[in-house]
Amino acid sequence: MLYDNGTRVETMVFMRKIALTLTILTLALAVLRSQTTNPLSSKAALEAYLETQQFSGAILTVDSESNQMIAATGFGDLDNTKSLDPDSRFKIASITKLFTAVIIMQLIAEEKIALNTKVGSLLPNLEITNAHQITIKHLLQHTTGLKKESHISYLSANSPEENISKFASKKAKFAPGADINYNNVDYLILGKVIEQVAGRSYLTELNERIITPLEMSNTGLLVEKELPADVIPSFEIKRGSKKPELNIHIQNFWAAGSMFSTVSDLLKFTKALKGDSLLGKEAKKSLFESKPSLGYAALGCWTFNSPFITGKPRVMERRGGIMGSNSVLITSLDGPETLIVLSNTDQFDPNTFGQSDNMKEYLFKTLFTVND
Repeated sequence: MLYDNGTRVETMVFMRKIALTLTILTLALAVLRSQTTNPLSSKAALEAYLETQQFSGAILTVDSESNQMIAATGFGDLDNTKSLDPDSRFKIASITKLFTAVIIMQLIAEEKIALNTKVGSLLPNLEITNAHQITIKHLLQHTTGLKKESHISYLSANSPEENISKFASKKAKFAPGADINYNNVDYLILGKVIEQVAGRSYLTELNERIITPLEMSNTGLLVEKELPADVIPSFEIKRGSKKPELNIHIQNFWAAGSMFSTVSDLLKFTKALKGDSLLGKEAKKSLFESKPSLGYAALGCWTFNSPFITGKPRVMERRGGIMGSNSVLITSLDGPETLIVLSNTDQFDPNTFGQSDNMKEYLFKTLFTVND
């Protein structure tokens, strides 16, 4: 009996090992299939892929043959009853900064200011540390040395002037041009520069220079008491549960991060920016010129030759993230390849570089191989 029992035990152990091995192989094959199935082969395939990523938002892709695809998954409410669609309006956070940078470059092209214009000469009534050393280029590239604003500054409604006076007047982290320190204050100052030089509101300049000419009818600036009801609310995922994000005053981000848009409108903006309707050749050259020593920061965006894609195409990227509102606009400057992602939860992480398992990196790289 001892022998028989031992045989049964050994047999059971052996069978369990086989079962475990088969399970592992099945999972491995499933992973392999998911990696080899092109998520950009069809809208259905893309939507299925997005669901595996627990993505909530909208995505637009343009491949190397200029084929365009749009998909949306997830929900725009806490109870998961309002499905998102490709025309949903999302808060685009710091992608706003690229719009602000374009307006500044237009004013430079009009010879109203220059990249080396000192901010102190334009805004003498605002208390800004090192104002007579900080240039327009320093502001655009986040090399002013000004400190980052406090998170509590968004818990109450403050004007751009109030936030500038409160945070730009603090002791600087370093001398202008010595290093990079990403913050929103730099772009609040640029918003005031636009108003001072143009003699009109930032919103008016934004509308008349970009939004109206490009017919971006689903794009605008979020302003207190005028928040469009159809702008998708954002959420945070905490311990697996969907929670409303902290109630902040989004308008405080202003020229640094208060815009809303759709993936289709942002494609219009991207095409215009890469074309000739917004900026001339020299202005674009300045806008897209980056410094490796500053992490490839250009003016209002980042540009680099991607080491992860065959041929190392030159890429322009602009990310945005405010709690549950996370977004990215990434496009090839050598071709049509473009990926625009707008999400209303913090499950999507736009702040990656080269991680092959990240949705943004994977989809953008696939755009260059979809027709191979």
